[in-house]
Amino acid sequence: MQKLVAKVLTVILFGLLILSFAVWGIGDIFRGGGQVRAVAEVGDIPIDQHNYNLELRREQRRLSQRFGSALQSEQLRLLGVDREVLRSMIGRALIEAEADRQGLAVPEPQIQQRIYEEDLFRDQFGSFDPARFRQFLEGASYSEQSFVKRLTGEMQSQRIAGGIADAVSAPEALARRIYEFENERRVARFIRLPQAAESDVAAPDDEALKAFYDQNAATFMSPPFRAVTFIQLRPSDVAAEVAVAEDVIVEEFESRRSEFGSPERRTIEQMVFNSEEEAKAAFEKLAAGEDYEAVAQETTGQAPIPLGSTDGSGLLPVLRDAAFALEEGVGSEPFESPLGWHIVRVTEIVPAVEPELAELRDQLRDEIALREAVDSIVSLANELDDQIGGGASLEDAAESLGLNPRHLEAIDRQGRDRNGEAIADLPPSDVFMTEVLNTPVGETSLMQETGDGGYFVLRVDGAEESKQNAFEDVRDEVEALWRQSERTRLTQEQGQAMLTRLQEGASLETLAEEAGLSVEESAPLTREEGEPAAPAPRFAANIFTLDPGEATTIPVTDGFLVVQLAEIMPAESDEAGDQLAETTDALAQSMRADLFDLYLASLQSEFGVRVNQALLDEVLSSF
Repeated sequence: MQKLVAKVLTVILFGLLILSFAVWGIGDIFRGGGQVRAVAEVGDIPIDQHNYNLELRREQRRLSQRFGSALQSEQLRLLGVDREVLRSMIGRALIEAEADRQGLAVPEPQIQQRIYEEDLFRDQFGSFDPARFRQFLEGASYSEQSFVKRLTGEMQSQRIAGGIADAVSAPEALARRIYEFENERRVARFIRLPQAAESDVAAPDDEALKAFYDQNAATFMSPPFRAVTFIQLRPSDVAAEVAVAEDVIVEEFESRRSEFGSPERRTIEQMVFNSEEEAKAAFEKLAAGEDYEAVAQETTGQAPIPLGSTDGSGLLPVLRDAAFALEEGVGSEPFESPLGWHIVRVTEIVPAVEPELAELRDQLRDEIALREAVDSIVSLANELDDQIGGGASLEDAAESLGLNPRHLEAIDRQGRDRNGEAIADLPPSDVFMTEVLNTPVGETSLMQETGDGGYFVLRVDGAEESKQNAFEDVRDEVEALWRQSERTRLTQEQGQAMLTRLQEGASLETLAEEAGLSVEESAPLTREEGEPAAPAPRFAANIFTLDPGEATTIPVTDGFLVVQLAEIMPAESDEAGDQLAETTDALAQSMRADLFDLYLASLQSEFGVRVNQALLDEVLSSF
């Protein structure tokens, strides 16, 4: 009933919106007169919601490529990406406000020069390539105007930060102390004490096991479960029923021919001369049978210039025509380009690959069917949503549309059943489990998209709270954990006894010989060095708490280490040379960064920053 009322209200609101357009006109929309929706305001400078959305999506794409999977809104929140993007935009706006107040303008020629000098926008000859620049703007979702604005802000920030940096230098004495602290090394000697054997543990009685069971009650709890009924709509379920005509497959093949095939590619190298005479002299040597590399070295003073493997699309037309007319291994006749006179040679030819429709027909049919199935799913999802919104149960709505609802008697928050087995064929777990956990018992969720063109809707039929499993049901598990605990306890007692003997004056060699073990020695370690240089995790951290001769025990996965510090190797800053310089530079950079953060904080206090959390949440909800 609530959904039906919501739909009626939505229709009324849209009607009022359309009426307002009719009364007031829509000219302001096209003239840009709409109100800016600012997620934050820095003084008088708004941070537009649209721009924040673009920035966040750029960072989402970058991190998704790094992690190998698409990050969703909840993951972005957990990683703090949304806050970091906003913080960065606020910082740029603060610098912009301060630059405006100081009259710190960046001349247009300087901005152009900065763009022209960017390696990312240069071609293989080192010249600015407008096509690469446009490609970058499209890939990063920048307009030219927004990119120039971003670049201007960065240049203003660099000027202001440069003024701050010039005032900061790292104290030499502090840099030396940090260097000596970070580069001090220590050597320890140790005995590797193995875990007590299973045979060393006496058989437990029920009283001991029950006491262990009571002491570790949280370990033997069953997870909370929910009973769920859901309907899942997947394009793959519908695609098999979609008929795709042959002419549609042929049209798809022709439109994507270049995607499936590959053009001929050639690996090319060249000599470049300042004059025709020099080029002809070199060509005569080649015609006489002299080696191409030797002629290049003799006539140009360097080896042939490699142009790499190319299909010709990135070459100057005259260079492309000459190179793609040659046979492999043959040098061209001299020819002129805007860059000088050239003689090119092709060192490898990779023939073009022509795609065959017969080999791709099934793949294309499946892709077309899946694409059309997505459209069908949208229509089906709307019908299903309408029926549920009109008061129909999941079962009734599914029956009327020929769908099959699925009932899960019990599912935990990891998507497992009562036996701890993962439940198969669920919608994407992050979206599905969020709805399972957040939907009240007896309620039906809203229709949810799954990100792959599919949808699902669910109803929570019941909830079962976490409870402690009966001792009788988990006795074997209790005993296994008790035995493991006892083996660890026995090993720890043996290690503690060795440690006491060391403190009383016994040597590691004596203790090792008595236990039938050996003494090992670590490599010299700094505070930061871990595996594989160290024998165990936190080994270095432990030995840096000891004085020479002092000992400790360190737990490892298969036992304990009994460790004694053997030697401290101080770092001599007077002999550090470049390493000390690097430490000094790093310290100075850290101090500059801290000072710049304080500067931004002072600007924030002066100009004021207001954040609209509702608009920020609105952006995240669209991911």
